[in-house]
Amino acid sequence: MNRSGKILITGAGGVLGYGLLDALAVNGYENVLTPDRNEMNCLSEESVTDYFTQHQPEYVFHLASLVYGLRGNLDNQLKSISNNTIINQNVICSCHQFNVKKIFFAGTVASYPFPYVKLPLDENDLMSGEPHGGEYGYAMAKRHALAYLKILNKYHNVDYCYGLFTNLFGANDKFDSINGHVIPSLIDKAYNSIKNGDNKLIVWGRPETTRDFLHNKQAGLAALHAMNNITGTVNIASGVETSMGDIVSSIIEYYDGKITSVWDENAPIGIPKRSVAVKILRDSGFEPDFNLSEQISDTISWYENNISRVRK
Repeated sequence: MNRSGKILITGAGGVLGYGLLDALAVNGYENVLTPDRNEMNCLSEESVTDYFTQHQPEYVFHLASLVYGLRGNLDNQLKSISNNTIINQNVICSCHQFNVKKIFFAGTVASYPFPYVKLPLDENDLMSGEPHGGEYGYAMAKRHALAYLKILNKYHNVDYCYGLFTNLFGANDKFDSINGHVIPSLIDKAYNSIKNGDNKLIVWGRPETTRDFLHNKQAGLAALHAMNNITGTVNIASGVETSMGDIVSSIIEYYDGKITSVWDENAPIGIPKRSVAVKILRDSGFEPDFNLSEQISDTISWYENNISRVRK
């Protein structure tokens, strides 16, 4: 990307947007558009078209989506697929209409077929089956967007990078203990449990359940790198398989053992094991930095210092 080029970020107010804005600032990109929902409602074709008409972006990071955690995805399958499809169509078609040079699209590793073809998840296996039922609506909407991008690239010469993001966490996350993603929801539960004097952290699932987690500042740097260096599909992850037990231990460690964990094995656990290959990302020149204890500590500190304005 040309540093003087006009860059649009949809969904800049989310956890990934927070990390991307930091990466852009650190690397000298200043001509950045970050409309909120009142300025550009991605669910409205007219609103998106009007914003593109007025601002004429050259590059687009499309991060905006309707996002839930495990429980939220189970309870909102139809809303998730329908609204996310509308959002993606409005933004991507405007990118074509207004001659955007390149699109970075934020996809998800939830789109991989389940049962998995193999682990770690490999980009070549993305379309080898259907996604896990628990995240089906969200995952299929994200998959569908790839078809738009491939058509734009083949028939209209629009470059793209389709980033398959792993589980993200960090500052400005959505700390919703019911519908949020696992790390921010556990942080919210832990903080409120200590505040209320209960001192018990209720955790869904099992300690041996694994995921790949990536701090949002690293995700932002990876997205910027991928926009500048990669065409096509790429996993954006840490490449480290981390257990839920390790996550919980890091949160308890932050609070000096003032809280104990209680595992609710009757709650939904989703996919029991997931790891992600990052060879394409590494071969392109980006090495993810992952330090679970330090990055969870930073996230909890941010949460506590911004408790009056955290997103729920």
